[in-house]
Amino acid sequence: MIDTIQRIFYRACKKTPIEFWDFTQAETTQMIEEAVTELNDKNKYDMIMRADLKTVIMNAAASPYLKKGDRFPYKIDNFLPKEFRAPKSEISEAEKSARWAAAGKEMMKVVEQHKKETVNAKRGKR
Repeated sequence: MIDTIQRIFYRACKKTPIEFWDFTQAETTQMIEEAVTELNDKNKYDMIMRADLKTVIMNAAASPYLKKGDRFPYKIDNFLPKEFRAPKSEISEAEKSARWAAAGKEMMKVVEQHKKETVNAKRGKR
């Protein structure tokens, strides 16, 4: 009769019940854990690939009706389980303010450059 651990070892590691006795309990446990981790990684990869395929198929149906510059309506996150979705980054109010201030400074540089060019162009016409 095959023990439960031997059955798991056989399914996960592709080792026969006779080979089970060639390894220590620690080796068997480690091999099973590695096999389970590998299977979980493969399943995660397969889920992502299926979601990607679904996204492409759904967007292909909408593609002829999109105007230039429009975005596709579906994203891969629409077809992934919540635990596989990319985490949304939370931006603090201080970071938002800093970004707005930096953008404003850059915009003012462009405005000042435009003023200088305009003044120089007017002087050149006289």
